[in-house]
Amino acid sequence: MSELVPSPPSPRLRGVVAEYRGFRDDLPAPVVLREPPSARVPVIVDLGAGWQVRAPAGGYRLQHLHAFVAGMHDAFALVEAAGPTLGVQVDLTPVGARRLLGVPMHELANRVVPLDDLLGPEAAALRERLGEARAWRERFAIIDAALDRRLANAAGTSPGVGWAWAQLEAGAGRVSIGALAAELGWSRKRLVARFRDDVGLTPKTAARVLRFQALLARLRSRPTPGWAELALACGYFDQSHLVRDVRRFSGRTPTELLRDVVGHQPSLTA
Repeated sequence: MSELVPSPPSPRLRGVVAEYRGFRDDLPAPVVLREPPSARVPVIVDLGAGWQVRAPAGGYRLQHLHAFVAGMHDAFALVEAAGPTLGVQVDLTPVGARRLLGVPMHELANRVVPLDDLLGPEAAALRERLGEARAWRERFAIIDAALDRRLANAAGTSPGVGWAWAQLEAGAGRVSIGALAAELGWSRKRLVARFRDDVGLTPKTAARVLRFQALLARLRSRPTPGWAELALACGYFDQSHLVRDVRRFSGRTPTELLRDVVGHQPSLTA
Protein backbone atom coordinates (compact mmCIF):
# COMPACT_ATOMS: atom_id res chain seq x y z
CA MET A 1 0.00 0.00 0.00
CA SER A 2 1.27 3.47 -0.91
CA GLU A 3 -0.18 6.86 0.03
CA LEU A 4 0.82 10.51 -0.36
CA VAL A 5 -1.71 12.83 1.29
CA PRO A 6 -1.21 16.62 1.04
CA SER A 7 -2.84 19.02 3.49
CA PRO A 8 -2.67 22.75 4.17
CA PRO A 9 -1.54 23.86 7.63
CA SER A 10 -3.65 25.85 10.05
CA PRO A 11 -4.24 29.43 8.82
CA ARG A 12 -2.33 30.57 11.92
CA LEU A 13 0.80 29.05 10.40
CA ARG A 14 0.51 30.79 7.04
CA GLY A 15 3.88 32.10 5.93
CA VAL A 16 5.62 29.64 8.23
CA VAL A 17 4.44 26.29 6.87
CA ALA A 18 3.85 25.76 3.15
CA GLU A 19 2.27 22.30 3.25
CA TYR A 20 1.97 19.00 5.10
CA ARG A 21 2.31 15.68 3.33
CA GLY A 22 1.40 12.39 4.91
CA PHE A 23 3.22 9.44 3.38
CA ARG A 24 3.05 5.70 3.61
CA ASP A 25 4.72 2.97 1.59
CA ASP A 26 4.56 -0.61 2.82
CA LEU A 27 6.86 -1.94 0.09
CA PRO A 28 9.15 0.86 -1.09
CA ALA A 29 11.41 0.11 -4.04
CA PRO A 30 15.13 0.04 -3.15
CA VAL A 31 15.85 3.18 -5.17
CA VAL A 32 18.24 6.00 -4.27
CA LEU A 33 16.56 9.31 -5.14
CA ARG A 34 18.56 12.38 -6.12
CA GLU A 35 16.70 15.21 -4.44
CA PRO A 36 17.47 18.63 -5.94
CA PRO A 37 17.59 21.81 -3.85
CA SER A 38 14.23 23.22 -2.84
CA ALA A 39 12.83 26.55 -1.74
CA ARG A 40 11.46 24.80 1.35
CA VAL A 41 12.97 23.34 4.53
CA PRO A 42 11.47 19.86 4.95
CA VAL A 43 10.96 18.32 8.38
CA ILE A 44 10.42 14.55 8.24
CA VAL A 45 8.92 12.50 11.05
CA ASP A 46 8.87 8.82 10.05
CA LEU A 47 7.24 6.10 12.15
CA GLY A 48 8.49 3.25 9.98
CA ALA A 49 11.97 2.01 9.10
CA GLY A 50 13.38 5.49 8.53
CA TRP A 51 15.51 6.90 5.74
CA GLN A 52 19.06 6.58 4.46
CA VAL A 53 20.17 10.13 3.70
CA ARG A 54 23.39 11.56 2.29
CA ALA A 55 23.82 15.34 2.27
CA PRO A 56 26.42 17.50 0.49
CA ALA A 57 27.97 19.10 3.58
CA GLY A 58 28.98 15.73 5.01
CA GLY A 59 30.63 14.57 1.83
CA TYR A 60 27.54 12.39 1.25
CA ARG A 61 28.21 10.40 4.41
CA LEU A 62 25.36 7.96 5.13
CA GLN A 63 22.91 8.86 7.92
CA HIS A 64 20.05 6.58 8.98
CA LEU A 65 17.34 8.84 10.41
CA HIS A 66 13.72 8.61 11.53
CA ALA A 67 13.08 12.31 12.22
CA PHE A 68 15.19 15.03 10.64
CA VAL A 69 15.39 18.50 9.12
CA ALA A 70 17.03 19.29 5.79
CA GLY A 71 18.33 22.84 5.55
CA MET A 72 18.46 24.79 2.31
CA HIS A 73 20.83 23.09 -0.16
CA ASP A 74 22.83 24.28 -3.15
CA ALA A 75 23.45 20.73 -4.41
CA PHE A 76 21.45 17.52 -4.62
CA ALA A 77 21.04 15.10 -1.70
CA LEU A 78 20.65 11.31 -1.89
CA VAL A 79 17.62 9.76 -0.18
CA GLU A 80 16.48 6.14 0.12
CA ALA A 81 13.77 4.49 2.23
CA ALA A 82 15.32 2.02 4.70
CA GLY A 83 12.15 -0.09 4.61
CA PRO A 84 8.40 0.47 5.06
CA THR A 85 7.62 4.14 5.74
CA LEU A 86 4.80 5.96 7.51
CA GLY A 87 4.92 9.56 8.62
CA VAL A 88 4.53 13.25 7.91
CA GLN A 89 6.62 15.75 5.99
CA VAL A 90 6.29 19.40 7.05
CA ASP A 91 7.48 21.84 4.39
CA LEU A 92 8.58 25.03 6.16
CA THR A 93 9.37 28.31 4.49
CA PRO A 94 13.04 29.22 5.14
CA VAL A 95 12.11 32.21 7.31
CA GLY A 96 9.49 30.09 9.10
CA ALA A 97 12.15 27.46 9.78
CA ARG A 98 14.39 30.13 11.31
CA ARG A 99 11.62 31.07 13.74
CA LEU A 100 10.48 27.56 14.65
CA LEU A 101 13.90 25.91 14.93
CA GLY A 102 15.62 28.82 16.66
CA VAL A 103 19.02 28.39 15.02
CA PRO A 104 20.82 30.41 12.33
CA MET A 105 19.85 28.70 9.10
CA HIS A 106 23.38 28.72 7.68
CA GLU A 107 24.18 26.11 10.35
CA LEU A 108 21.78 23.75 8.56
CA ALA A 109 22.75 24.63 4.99
CA ASN A 110 23.58 21.54 2.90
CA ARG A 111 23.03 19.40 5.99
CA VAL A 112 20.46 16.92 7.27
CA VAL A 113 20.14 17.17 11.06
CA PRO A 114 18.31 14.83 13.48
CA LEU A 115 15.19 16.53 14.83
CA ASP A 116 16.24 15.61 18.37
CA ASP A 117 19.32 17.83 18.00
CA LEU A 118 17.09 20.83 17.34
CA LEU A 119 13.98 20.20 19.44
CA GLY A 120 15.35 18.02 22.23
CA PRO A 121 12.68 15.97 24.09
CA GLU A 122 9.94 17.65 22.02
CA ALA A 123 10.99 15.57 19.02
CA ALA A 124 10.48 12.22 20.77
CA ALA A 125 7.17 13.38 22.25
CA LEU A 126 5.94 14.48 18.84
CA ARG A 127 6.89 11.17 17.24
CA GLU A 128 5.10 9.29 20.03
CA ARG A 129 1.88 11.30 19.59
CA LEU A 130 1.95 10.81 15.83
CA GLY A 131 2.46 7.09 16.35
CA GLU A 132 -0.67 6.90 18.49
CA ALA A 133 -2.81 8.70 15.88
CA ARG A 134 -4.86 6.57 13.51
CA ALA A 135 -5.86 9.01 10.76
CA TRP A 136 -4.12 11.64 8.63
CA ARG A 137 -6.41 14.42 9.84
CA GLU A 138 -5.47 13.61 13.44
CA ARG A 139 -1.76 13.57 12.61
CA PHE A 140 -1.96 16.93 10.84
CA ALA A 141 -3.83 18.40 13.84
CA ILE A 142 -1.07 17.16 16.16
CA ILE A 143 1.55 18.89 13.98
CA ASP A 144 -0.55 22.08 13.89
CA ALA A 145 -0.75 22.17 17.69
CA ALA A 146 2.97 21.47 18.16
CA LEU A 147 4.02 24.21 15.73
CA ASP A 148 1.50 26.66 17.20
CA ARG A 149 3.11 26.20 20.62
CA ARG A 150 6.61 26.76 19.26
CA LEU A 151 5.55 29.77 17.25
CA ALA A 152 4.00 31.42 20.31
CA ASN A 153 7.43 31.48 21.96
CA ALA A 154 9.53 32.04 18.84
CA ALA A 155 11.72 35.06 18.29
CA GLY A 156 11.04 37.18 15.25
CA THR A 157 13.13 37.35 12.11
CA SER A 158 14.32 40.33 10.09
CA PRO A 159 11.39 41.95 8.21
CA GLY A 160 13.93 43.05 5.62
CA VAL A 161 15.02 39.49 4.91
CA GLY A 162 11.39 38.35 4.81
CA TRP A 163 10.64 41.03 2.23
CA ALA A 164 13.74 40.19 0.17
CA TRP A 165 12.92 36.47 0.18
CA ALA A 166 9.35 37.22 -0.92
CA GLN A 167 10.66 39.32 -3.82
CA LEU A 168 13.04 36.59 -4.93
CA GLU A 169 10.35 33.92 -4.65
CA ALA A 170 7.77 35.98 -6.52
CA GLY A 171 10.27 36.63 -9.30
CA ALA A 172 11.47 33.00 -9.43
CA GLY A 173 14.99 34.22 -8.73
CA ARG A 174 15.01 36.82 -11.51
CA VAL A 175 15.60 39.80 -9.22
CA SER A 176 18.72 41.94 -8.90
CA ILE A 177 20.40 41.40 -5.52
CA GLY A 178 21.83 44.91 -5.72
CA ALA A 179 18.34 46.31 -6.26
CA LEU A 180 17.05 44.45 -3.19
CA ALA A 181 19.85 45.87 -1.04
CA ALA A 182 19.25 49.36 -2.38
CA GLU A 183 15.50 49.16 -1.71
CA LEU A 184 16.21 48.12 1.88
CA GLY A 185 18.88 50.79 2.32
CA TRP A 186 21.38 48.06 3.22
CA SER A 187 24.84 47.36 1.95
CA ARG A 188 25.16 44.22 -0.15
CA LYS A 189 27.38 42.75 2.60
CA ARG A 190 24.69 43.33 5.23
CA LEU A 191 22.02 41.75 3.06
CA VAL A 192 24.18 38.67 2.49
CA ALA A 193 24.92 38.25 6.21
CA ARG A 194 21.30 38.67 7.32
CA PHE A 195 20.05 36.44 4.51
CA ARG A 196 22.42 33.61 5.46
CA ASP A 197 21.20 33.84 9.06
CA ASP A 198 17.47 33.74 8.27
CA VAL A 199 17.42 31.68 5.04
CA GLY A 200 20.64 29.66 5.04
CA LEU A 201 22.08 30.57 1.65
CA THR A 202 23.29 33.83 0.17
CA PRO A 203 20.69 35.79 -1.85
CA LYS A 204 22.52 34.98 -5.09
CA THR A 205 22.54 31.23 -4.38
CA ALA A 206 18.93 31.28 -3.21
CA ALA A 207 18.00 33.00 -6.48
CA ARG A 208 19.73 30.20 -8.41
CA VAL A 209 17.73 27.59 -6.47
CA LEU A 210 14.47 29.42 -7.19
CA ARG A 211 15.37 29.70 -10.88
CA PHE A 212 16.05 25.96 -11.01
CA GLN A 213 12.72 25.27 -9.30
CA ALA A 214 11.01 27.35 -12.00
CA LEU A 215 12.78 25.27 -14.65
CA LEU A 216 11.57 22.03 -13.04
CA ALA A 217 8.02 23.37 -12.90
CA ARG A 218 8.11 24.15 -16.62
CA LEU A 219 9.48 20.73 -17.48
CA ARG A 220 6.71 19.07 -15.46
CA SER A 221 3.85 21.15 -16.78
CA ARG A 222 4.43 21.45 -20.53
CA PRO A 223 6.47 20.06 -23.43
CA THR A 224 9.90 21.69 -23.63
CA PRO A 225 10.25 24.14 -26.56
CA GLY A 226 14.02 23.69 -26.53
CA TRP A 227 16.74 24.34 -24.00
CA ALA A 228 17.74 27.74 -25.36
CA GLU A 229 14.14 28.96 -25.14
CA LEU A 230 13.78 27.50 -21.64
CA ALA A 231 16.98 29.18 -20.52
CA LEU A 232 15.64 32.55 -21.64
CA ALA A 233 12.20 31.97 -20.13
CA CYS A 234 13.65 30.98 -16.73
CA GLY A 235 16.10 33.86 -16.47
CA TYR A 236 19.38 32.14 -17.37
CA PHE A 237 22.02 34.09 -19.29
CA ASP A 238 22.19 31.40 -21.96
CA GLN A 239 21.92 27.65 -22.46
CA SER A 240 25.39 26.93 -21.03
CA HIS A 241 24.39 28.76 -17.84
CA LEU A 242 21.34 26.51 -17.57
CA VAL A 243 23.46 23.40 -18.15
CA ARG A 244 25.88 24.34 -15.34
CA ASP A 245 23.07 24.84 -12.82
CA VAL A 246 21.29 21.64 -13.87
CA ARG A 247 24.48 19.66 -13.31
CA ARG A 248 25.12 21.35 -9.96
CA PHE A 249 21.61 20.98 -8.58
CA SER A 250 20.58 17.61 -9.99
CA GLY A 251 23.79 15.77 -10.85
CA ARG A 252 22.26 15.23 -14.29
CA THR A 253 22.60 16.56 -17.80
CA PRO A 254 19.54 18.50 -18.99
CA THR A 255 18.51 15.54 -21.16
CA GLU A 256 18.79 13.15 -18.21
CA LEU A 257 16.85 15.59 -16.03
CA LEU A 258 14.05 15.81 -18.60
CA ARG A 259 13.86 12.02 -18.75
CA ASP A 260 13.63 11.85 -14.94
CA VAL A 261 10.97 14.56 -14.78
CA VAL A 262 8.79 13.00 -17.48
CA GLY A 263 8.72 9.76 -15.46
CA HIS A 264 8.51 11.65 -12.16
CA GLN A 265 6.42 10.31 -9.32
CA PRO A 266 5.94 12.43 -6.16
CA SER A 267 8.73 11.64 -3.73
CA LEU A 268 9.46 12.44 -0.12
CA THR A 269 11.28 15.75 -0.34
CA ALA A 270 10.73 16.82 -3.95
